[in-house]
Amino acid sequence: MKPAPGFWRELYIRVGMTTILAAIAYFILGVDIWIWAIPVGVSALVLAKWLLRPPEAVDPDDQEQP
Repeated sequence: MKPAPGFWRELYIRVGMTTILAAIAYFILGVDIWIWAIPVGVSALVLAKWLLRPPEAVDPDDQEQP
């Protein structure tokens, strides 16, 4: 099963930004190690969103061109 268009883009943006914020909080602000659970949770939410999405919910304008 091929992921729907936009899946990787959303995963990179959401998890990437969350990881950067967690790194800043951990290394600069001195937050406890639990902060690294937040990017993992965000990635789980993005995966759940795309796995539970009905197939007809894909926007035809968002399809990749061959």
